[in-house]
Amino acid sequence: MSRPTIPSDFVSRAVRTGAEAGVDLQPALDAARISRAVLTHPHARLTPAQVSRFTQMAWQITDDELFGLAPGPVP
Repeated sequence: MSRPTIPSDFVSRAVRTGAEAGVDLQPALDAARISRAVLTHPHARLTPAQVSRFTQMAWQITDDELFGLAPGPVP
């Protein structure tokens, strides 16, 4: 039985959205042990633990659980 994975595009889009808003999510990538090189591969997969750690750190960095996608932050 294979372990579940998540498309790297989820994190790639969050990093791109953050950059467009002037937010550096590199510390979240570092905490999750996700390299930017992995994010350039369209079929790369991440573990649930990596995505969870990235998400938690991104929330702390942005103080917004919706990564800046809503009209206002959701702390």
